[in-house]
Amino acid sequence: RRLMNRKTKEIYKSVLFPIGVLLSALLIWEVTSIASGKAEGSPASTMRAVMVLFGQQTFWRALSATLLRSLISFAVSFLFALIFAIMSSKVDTVRRILAPIITTIRCVPTMAVVLILIVTFKASVATVIVGMLVLFPTFYSALLPVVDSVDKQMLEAAEVYGANGWQKIVYVDMPYMRNAVIENALSGISLAIKLIVSAEVISQAARSIGMMMQDSRMYLQSDRLIALTLVIVFICILIDGVGKLVCSGLKKPNKE
Repeated sequence: RRLMNRKTKEIYKSVLFPIGVLLSALLIWEVTSIASGKAEGSPASTMRAVMVLFGQQTFWRALSATLLRSLISFAVSFLFALIFAIMSSKVDTVRRILAPIITTIRCVPTMAVVLILIVTFKASVATVIVGMLVLFPTFYSALLPVVDSVDKQMLEAAEVYGANGWQKIVYVDMPYMRNAVIENALSGISLAIKLIVSAEVISQAARSIGMMMQDSRMYLQSDRLIALTLVIVFICILIDGVGKLVCSGLKKPNKE
């Protein structure tokens, strides 16, 4: 019973509560639209636009392409961030070299990067590169303290028993960092989706949610624009909720 109560609470906190907040916001939105007397942009008209989108193959193709770009951008940036975080923790020279590079990447405006890249690359490729450039320093800065926090005594003990550098990473660092790495990965997926959609809007990448948003804005289709936004918001909330459930499940063995 206690286990069931814990799971019920976690589901409530991670999934049901955010959905309840979203429904409350929709209710306030509906009341506001009724008070203003405008039918366009109301929750009812937006929900009809969502249903229309769900019946269109172009929407599903665009959503699939956007999610694929987000996944590629996330996976590449997270993998390189983890590798360089481990290298920086082990080799101080690497840390000093990367510090100004990370700072520089963070300071460059995202819109400027998109505009520069679409001159050289296709819009679909440029969006992925932009996502990686924004995500990499974020993941690197989050993962570096995690790698630094690995118990030094465990590393020294592994070295006494003859473990080489690779073996220490695999059998000491990775098990110690597992939970934190998974938490950062799960929280980064929704961020990747939001970044890719924003880059698609600027670059006008073909077959993308961002391009559909841009078209809706140009043709003053506010219902369709809000519907596309709600779809992305719902996907991000769902991913965050699942991520929190997974993270809470990982933490329980450690507490016991």
